[in-house]
Amino acid sequence: MYYKTAAVGCLVIVGLLFAYHPIRNAVYPPKGVYQGVTAASTASDLILRRASQLDQSRTVAIEKVLHKYNMSLENMLVDETGLLLLGKENKDNTYLLVQITPNGVHGLPVAALEKEGNQRATGLQATEQGFWVALGSRIFLVDKAVTKSHLMVEDYSYDRMQGNLLAYKNNSILYVNRKSELVSYPSNTVLQLLPLDSQIAGWANQDSHLFISRKNNTYVTDLAGGTIRKAFNHDVRCIGNVRDTSLMVLIPQEPGHPAFIDTRAIQDNFFRNDSVYEYEPFLYNEETDEVAPLPDGPRYQSLDDEILDQAVWDLMEKQIDNL
Repeated sequence: MYYKTAAVGCLVIVGLLFAYHPIRNAVYPPKGVYQGVTAASTASDLILRRASQLDQSRTVAIEKVLHKYNMSLENMLVDETGLLLLGKENKDNTYLLVQITPNGVHGLPVAALEKEGNQRATGLQATEQGFWVALGSRIFLVDKAVTKSHLMVEDYSYDRMQGNLLAYKNNSILYVNRKSELVSYPSNTVLQLLPLDSQIAGWANQDSHLFISRKNNTYVTDLAGGTIRKAFNHDVRCIGNVRDTSLMVLIPQEPGHPAFIDTRAIQDNFFRNDSVYEYEPFLYNEETDEVAPLPDGPRYQSLDDEILDQAVWDLMEKQIDNL
């Protein structure tokens, strides 16, 4: 009896050690190969880190930009033109897209939200055509110079997890419509019909593999919905993707707060190279199935290709300083 009790006690302690975890303050260097640059925001700054070199960062002050346009930041991305900030004007429900380049800073009102409850901008993607912005049930295309906005799609399925709008190959996008169909636009090709209990969580591998969350689990699938493997015993949010690298967080089973004893995290982490937990950001490599925890604190906004050199960032910061 004594030995049985001791054995049970040991199992409980081990389980608690796996489930309980301290807040991450240290920087954990990736153990696999990760691509892109992460961008995280505070109330006044952007913090940029190479996915392959997390122990180094660059801080870009954006407080002047947010103040000039009286906006709150909701989404962002980096492309070859510079830095794009998407946010809502604090005085009304109009969304602005602000472009910061080495030549200046300017903003464009995209549209006001429809009156369908407390919705937010739920997508910002870049293709060679321009910038795609999802607002409510509509998708707008903004030209590369950020001077004009065009309504392109009116049957977009609003998704608070931002997985229903993805940049796709051949200068197109993928989106989920109100019929739960995954559509390639502008060809309007239906790639699959999503089950009612499923949602797209983002790219697992750009243009080929998707994360699909279903019944508190996340699977890597092909574009037709065929399951390649189970990736996580949680729903996930994929914040950004560069080829086989994804920036993501696990979503708690109970809305609003992490589980005190996260038994699903034990399953996720037992055979993985490192541990990840609910609401804590991390990188995931789809090819190797490895993870790299990220520094806690700021709100992670995007993972983008490293396409701007330091001199370009210096010039953009000067433009911000001149506001």
